[in-house]
Amino acid sequence: MPNAKPDYVNALFTGLTEAQLRAVKWDDGPLLLIAGPGSGKTRVLTSRIARLLMESPDDSFRVLALTFTNRAADQMRSRILSLVPNSEDRLFIGTFHSFCVDFLRKNAKFAGISGNFSIYSSNEDRNEIVSEAVQESLSEEEKFDVDAKKALTAIDYCKSNLISPADCLESFRDRSRGEIFQKVYFEYEKILKGLNALDFNSLLFYTIKIIKDRPHLAKRLRNTYKYWCLDEFQDTNKAQFSLIEAMASDSFNNIFLVADDDQIIYQWNGASYRRLEEFSSKFHPDKLQLPTNFRCSPEIVNLANMLVSKNNFRTPDKYPLISGKDPAGSDMPIRLLHFGDDEAEAVGVVDDIVSRHESRDSVVVLARTRAILDQIQKAASRQGVAARVMQRRDDFQSSLFQFLVFCLKLSIARGDVRILGKLLFPFNKLFDFELALESIKLKADSSHGDYFRAWLEEAFQAANSEYATEVLVRVREKLLKGDSYKEFCEFYLEWIDRFTSENESNDPVKTKRFEIDEDRAAWNEIWREVHQAIGSDCTTDMFLQELELRSKEPPLEKNGVALMTIHASKGSEFDHVYLCGLAEDILPSYFSKKGGDQSPQMEEERRNCFVAITRARSSLTLSFADRYRGWRKQPSRFLSEMELIN
Repeated sequence: MPNAKPDYVNALFTGLTEAQLRAVKWDDGPLLLIAGPGSGKTRVLTSRIARLLMESPDDSFRVLALTFTNRAADQMRSRILSLVPNSEDRLFIGTFHSFCVDFLRKNAKFAGISGNFSIYSSNEDRNEIVSEAVQESLSEEEKFDVDAKKALTAIDYCKSNLISPADCLESFRDRSRGEIFQKVYFEYEKILKGLNALDFNSLLFYTIKIIKDRPHLAKRLRNTYKYWCLDEFQDTNKAQFSLIEAMASDSFNNIFLVADDDQIIYQWNGASYRRLEEFSSKFHPDKLQLPTNFRCSPEIVNLANMLVSKNNFRTPDKYPLISGKDPAGSDMPIRLLHFGDDEAEAVGVVDDIVSRHESRDSVVVLARTRAILDQIQKAASRQGVAARVMQRRDDFQSSLFQFLVFCLKLSIARGDVRILGKLLFPFNKLFDFELALESIKLKADSSHGDYFRAWLEEAFQAANSEYATEVLVRVREKLLKGDSYKEFCEFYLEWIDRFTSENESNDPVKTKRFEIDEDRAAWNEIWREVHQAIGSDCTTDMFLQELELRSKEPPLEKNGVALMTIHASKGSEFDHVYLCGLAEDILPSYFSKKGGDQSPQMEEERRNCFVAITRARSSLTLSFADRYRGWRKQPSRFLSEMELIN
């Protein structure tokens, strides 16, 4: 172990189980680590990466780690840097999308775009582009057969399955409808390229295409990153797996893969239990299992085992979960609540939380559908209990923060007329201006072609208040003439505080104060996460990249109850879990029942229930009602399978 620090390395091994230790000490060759919920996989991953970095005598030695959420990536990065300080330059830890963005920034020319491309992540923006594509590419008769939202869904499907516009006809039984869609798809891509922009699925699509067309770039990635670690691999779709295949080619197999087929709950996004079979067939890995669950009590673990054992599509010879905790004794960690209807369920669950949990920071209410959570939130509000549905939010809500974001975006993408249009709406609203898109566009097109400069010139001429002038001066100083976005953002946040406190009667402030406060909290959280992850070298385009990839959801207020869909809870854990809506047609869903009890859809619903149950550290409360929205429902079959009802 040359140049290693034995004391530090040995500290990584303390308290690990035999199986965890084998995984941490794994060196060369492919490994498939089957890690159940609460099995300590994050510690295993971070400890292994830290060990590899410690043992390497070469400063050029780098490790690649990919996961599915920015939150997971941030946690891993923080842990590793605490173990191996000053190793930022020897790591890439991020999501598949952030990795692709990094790759494309350096190799964008091979995709026919420039490296400062914009990312269009919101469905609102993309729907607008699809609508424009429909108008530009189709005849009046053809337009009647096209629904823009459905067309966007079809485009996303094609890209996630690596189907180009030229090849998409094969996906249609009806050739005439396929030809209409193909025109829209071609035009959609043309518009994006004209804007020097990519959508989420394009990030993977173009990265894979470039790597396949230019094998030397794949070789460079293999030489740069000696070891690859992939977390939550069961959630990968075809495009994500194809990326790994293309990068690895036939000459690389130092892939450390962590997965759990019992937690596949993203089939709608292309995840499949067959993905692990594909990996095994391609890379022939050794296999290890981490069956010990250190999170849940034995009672909850037994419940989870009973449920998921009913699934057929599982890893052969998979070990059942084993609890690493002592039995709960007389504390009753599992309870079942029964109500007459969904309204009574919502009120009853809130009452139960209030009576049982003085501190609510580690209480979560989970449900299969958003409708149930909304009803519980209303019941909580009536009782004065802080509760909020936690979900990904792609955009800021208030004019103040919308202006900030689009101002930063336009300072980078100065030829993007769409961003100019997005900027003008909150700007005019905030300062009671009437700046017109067409006049600014005409002015720019007839002179310098810089929409950012043209907007700023027009805005200065129209400025009628000290507030507007103050902001515009800083925009000119910090963004137009230089790349001082950090200084501008710091000024603007201080300016927001003054503006909102001195303009309470201003309509955008008076009516939207709650939105402003939520946006401020979300912005502060993102700012902290991004600059902690990237450091002082974070440029405007790097920050905007991360801003686009991250949710604009504010953190939960202190002593508040988190309300989540089961999908949103993935990767989280809580002391006390309430799982509501355990009724037929809800969990399992109506659509899953159509395929039969052992269909892939039904098995995924069973996995949804399994994931929800295994979020609980201390107590699990399950609930169901006889009626939902006035319709009579039977108790969920999962309650019988877990032997909670006859």
